[in-house]
Amino acid sequence: MARDQTTDGPASPQGRGTGYLPGRMPRSRRPDESALLQAAFGDWSPAECLKQLPRCPALGRALWWLDRGAGWEAHVILEQLWRHCRDQRLQLLLSGLIHIGAAQVKAREGNVRGAARHLEKAHIRIREGRWHPEALAPYGISPDRLRRWQAIAAPGSKQP
Repeated sequence: MARDQTTDGPASPQGRGTGYLPGRMPRSRRPDESALLQAAFGDWSPAECLKQLPRCPALGRALWWLDRGAGWEAHVILEQLWRHCRDQRLQLLLSGLIHIGAAQVKAREGNVRGAARHLEKAHIRIREGRWHPEALAPYGISPDRLRRWQAIAAPGSKQP
């Protein structure tokens, strides 16, 4: 995958990401969504990914973006999976992850209330789906990873 200077790179000292920030960055710096999706999915279709989600390269790439605080990029990939998903429980997990990405974007915008609202929605979706740590582990999602994503979106907050 080619390195994109607007989205790849280390997180800032505050732990906030360096991904695209809608409304705050010029459109010329907005990553090409189709290229982002192609890089994430490779030869896999969203339907194939959903059948083998723990092995899906797109899920791995979305989680990689969340690790870096690049919520917009993660959201683009996760939304593609969510749109094709027919399993209600899995939809709740994907929706929760999408809200974590949105919270990261809101935090980078300085919108503390917006970030908090999205984090709360993320926790609700994940709880509604009964996604406990053992169920999340095959997808590469640990409680520590969830806490790190939350810290990027709302430093100093406590997980409910």
